[in-house]
Amino acid sequence: MNQLITITFLFGMSFSIGFSQTPAVLKINDKVQVTFPDLYKENNIRNTTVYKLKLADCTATLSAIAQDLSASGLTAEAFAEQIKTDRFWIDYIQGYTSQLPNFKFVDYEKMTVSGIPAVIINLKNREKPDTLHQLNLIVGTTNYVFSFASREVKGNKKVKELFFESIQIVP
Repeated sequence: MNQLITITFLFGMSFSIGFSQTPAVLKINDKVQVTFPDLYKENNIRNTTVYKLKLADCTATLSAIAQDLSASGLTAEAFAEQIKTDRFWIDYIQGYTSQLPNFKFVDYEKMTVSGIPAVIINLKNREKPDTLHQLNLIVGTTNYVFSFASREVKGNKKVKELFFESIQIVP
């Protein structure tokens, strides 16, 4: 438990110090930036890039996913208009959660990141006491999903808040 308190203290009190004294600022596609509390791993699968960090205490995993949506045929301008509507986000959430059969939809929260509409989707694992919180954002023709997966609901909520708050649109 002391390790968790120390990690939480370091992360919460001085985000610039992080877990290993080297927070990893990730600039994705020169459009969006997020700060991981430590070094992350990168994995590329077709038109999707996944950045992932499992916390040292194994209570949570942070991830950032960037998926190119240009093959959808919609332009950046079309997406910019669509994300302003409730209908878009309702359809997005239904389509997204249908791809995660092991998770039950709990609720969602609309918000903005640097003035751009976004949603946080909250899910609960159907078989384990795990939760998944995902901030979803579309900038240009790229879909960004920032996740905080909490194992047995032990993940520190302050770590999640700091991770989500560190997301910025790069001018």
